[in-house]
This record gives sequence, structure tokens and C-alpha cells, in this order.
Amino acid sequence: MVGMLYWAKFGGWWRPMFKSSRFIGLWVALIVFLVHPSVVSQAQSTPLYIVYINDQAGLSLIALSSEGWSAPQPFVAAIDLPVYALHASPDGQKIAVIYAQPYANGSPVVLKVFSVPDAALLFEQNLLPANLPIFTEPDLGNPSYEMARAVTTAAWSPNGQRLAFVSGQDDISANVYLVDFATNPTPTLLENYAGAAAFLSWSPDGNWLTYSDLETFGGAGYVSQGIYAIHTADGQTLTLDNGTLYPNDVTRVGWRGTDTLLFSPPSYTAGARGLYGWNLSDGTTTAYLPETSENTLPVYDPVSDIAAFAVPSQAISLVFEPGIYVMALASNTPVQLTTGDWYDVRLVGSPYFQAVGGMGEILINGQTYQQNSLPVGELGTFVTPNLSGAVAYFNDGIQLSSLDGNNPAKLPIEGALPPTWSPDGQWFITYGFTSSGAGLLSVDVSTQVATLLDTSAAIGGLWTLAFDTTP
Repeated sequence: MVGMLYWAKFGGWWRPMFKSSRFIGLWVALIVFLVHPSVVSQAQSTPLYIVYINDQAGLSLIALSSEGWSAPQPFVAAIDLPVYALHASPDGQKIAVIYAQPYANGSPVVLKVFSVPDAALLFEQNLLPANLPIFTEPDLGNPSYEMARAVTTAAWSPNGQRLAFVSGQDDISANVYLVDFATNPTPTLLENYAGAAAFLSWSPDGNWLTYSDLETFGGAGYVSQGIYAIHTADGQTLTLDNGTLYPNDVTRVGWRGTDTLLFSPPSYTAGARGLYGWNLSDGTTTAYLPETSENTLPVYDPVSDIAAFAVPSQAISLVFEPGIYVMALASNTPVQLTTGDWYDVRLVGSPYFQAVGGMGEILINGQTYQQNSLPVGELGTFVTPNLSGAVAYFNDGIQLSSLDGNNPAKLPIEGALPPTWSPDGQWFITYGFTSSGAGLLSVDVSTQVATLLDTSAAIGGLWTLAFDTTP
């Protein structure tokens, strides 16, 4: 929930991309997708599973093997609480399910971990104490109230064996716990600060876990009591410089190597201010972009070691001229590729970035600086991770085409949610409305065919892919 609040407050700079109220549901699906970003870059392994909410408020499962899609089958029965979040482990063997009633303080919040695909219950934890008061109105600053708003955060380690989560079950504040499924699935308390823990992020090697300690994160904002990194093997804890330098906390951009966390302080007008690297080995901080510069949230490609960002025209502090920039972190020198009004840059696949703005949509090679125009959908355009084509969303359907817009095929899928890509980038999962009914869909980009997988999937519900992404 903390992540959702943070996104809603500081992520508004990209909203012009979606020009229809039906795309409110995009937020839900994108949050689920961001939990498992490796979905776009790994070679497909079989079988692959889709776990999703059905119209009975329980979970269903569909498997993909060499024989094709299986029929939908029950996975986990519904309980009294609605499913709030799904977190598939990177090893494809487990899924963490958080049950919660959003913003219903005093209501239980439960974390359950199930094996995939047999749905054996591996772990269960109530995340709030039984005697938590019921709040009829916001009470910002009250530790119990803040705790009730914070305990929906969880993150798997890169190898899928450890799960970090936020819980207030044993204390009056929301703290970080760790459960190791490879040894003993008993949660261990990692930190015990007074504020509400939030923004969990693992280093790529799984040795470091970063998090924030927030005092108030509702209404007018919150105060960050500190930004920390803990070494999960020996318990060593580091603090990002002085946490008071970032009272509104920072956005995690990614990891450079295994020990440098890239981050940006938030900006209310442009999305982010500057780009920094926090090296956990020596505790130093490197400025790649100055904090006085306002830009969209930088995106980082760890393969090419290149970051890209846009400076929108509405930025107040124009250290850089409005336009799109790429920067090799080794040289630390931004290169302006375009001018004009741009408000979003995304990583498609190394070293390619997609830029979106009032000037249209373009694909950029971050190494050669080559730019190519992309088809523009009324509701947004997505590039396939394997760079084989583009998917443009319109009010009356989805258009599949080559990157330059040639050979288009319009599929009559309305109200579709953003694509969750297959490991090879050849197909994606979405929810939409078709002539055969509304439901969960698989869309094959190469054959330009959509398959309705389950009409009993919940409208606007959550789903995730579970498959092995470990090296």
C-alpha cells in the first residue's frame, strides 16, 4: 500500500499517456507487473503458470506447456478478505498472497505463501495485532494507524528462497521481517524502528535489503526517518547519508552491479530530481545528475550501463533543456537526443528505450542514439520486449504491427489492461472485452491471434506469471 501511495503522489507525470477513464485499471495491473520485472527478459521455461483472481474472489491457475494452454483450474479458495497483491517468486515455485481490505483500518491483513502449482500452504502470518483499534477517520502520526497502512509490502529475494515483508503483528510499528524457505520458514525480525517500514528492494545478489522508515505517509505527505540497507547475512545496517536530507524519501531506480542502489529524490512537477548511486560496500554516494535538475524518473539498463530520462517542459528548475537524454553512467555526461515536450521514458530491452510525449512515441538506441518513430495509440503504445513489433491501444481495440506500423492487425479487444509479457516477448496476458465475452486473454503478437483463456476471471483483477527466472 505504501508503494501505491508513493506512486499516486509522485508518479502523476505520466498520466497524460492514458486519455480514458477506463484506464484507471491500468494502475492495478502495472503494479503487479512491476513486482516481477524479469518477465520481459528471460528465456521461456516450461511449464509456465498464470495465477489470477477469479470472479468468486479466489485464485485460479492456467498452465502453459509444449501442448498449449490448460483449462482453468481452482488454485486457492476465497477467504473473507479480498486479495490485495500477488507476488510470484523468481524461481517460479511459490506465490505470496496478501489479503487486505484497502484503507479499512482495523481490518485484518494476512500474508499467505503457496507452492506452485499444487497450492500447498507454506507460510501464513497475520500482519496486524488482534487488538488494533478501528479508525473511523484518518489519524496521521498515530503509530497504530500508520502501521495499518504499511503492512501490505513484500519482496522476494532474487533466488526466490527468501521473502521480506512488513508486519506489525508483534509490535506497535510496522517492521521488516524475513522468512527463509530454504532453511526454516519462521520469520526473523530485521529492524525495529519507530516508524512504518516501506519500499523494500533487494540487491541483485540477494545480500542487501534496502527499506525506508516513515513517520507519516498520508494526507499532506510523510517524513522519512531514514533510508537503510541491511546485510541479511550478518545484520550490518547502513544509513543513506543522513536520512533527513530526503524528508520525502527517494525513488528506487535500480541497481548498478550488486552493491550500488540507484535512486532519485521525488519532484512534484517532473517526477524526480537528479540521479544518485549509493554504494553499500563503502557507504559513499555518487551524483550522476544533480538534485537541482528536474526530470522524469530515470530508467536504467544494467546491461549497457545506460540511464535515460526526459525533462518535461513543465519542470520548474530547468538545469537541462526540455527533451530526452541518455547517459552512460561510466562517463557521467548526459546527451540530449531530442527537444520538445516528453513525459515518459521506459526501458524496452537493452539498449533500447521508448519515449512518450506530445511529440509522439519513439524508440531510441541508447548506444547509437538512433531514433525510430512508433505507432501512436489513443490509449498508449507498448513495444514487444524482443523488439519484434508494437502494440497500440485504441478505444475500439488493440492494433498489432511491426515497429514502424506496417502490417497492422486490429483485434476487437476493448478496455484492455496493459500487457504482461511472456519470457520470450512473443505473447502477452491482458484482461479485456471481446465479442466472446470479457476475461483473461493471451495475445500472440507473431500470429496476431487472441485467445480467451477464462471468462470467469475477475474484472480488473490481479494476475501474475510464475516461471523459473533463476540463472
